[in-house]
Amino acid sequence: MRHNRKRYDYHFRVGEWVMVVKKDWDKYKMKERLKGPYQILETRTNGTVRLQMPGDMIQTVNIRKLRPYRGPDDATQAMQQHQTDLQHFAEARRQGLILPQAIGPLSQ
Repeated sequence: MRHNRKRYDYHFRVGEWVMVVKKDWDKYKMKERLKGPYQILETRTNGTVRLQMPGDMIQTVNIRKLRPYRGPDDATQAMQQHQTDLQHFAEARRQGLILPQAIGPLSQ
């Protein structure tokens, strides 16, 4: 059928990590579209899965609202590492372990 041609058939299994599509997502805004990752606790034959949410909450979600979690990509990991490096640098500078450097040529 024509309306199903872009649909990917994905079979979720217990123990896999998934992302959930947000209800209030606006495709014209720069908001995150997915939230998660959450672990699958149980799959059901009616097209739903039970997810372990933060804390001790368990939520039942339709599989059409799920996307497989692929892990952080290289760009995200590099950005997180850069942020961590900046925080360490700022902390070392506050403690006086690193002296500020002059920018540009020194004039005498």
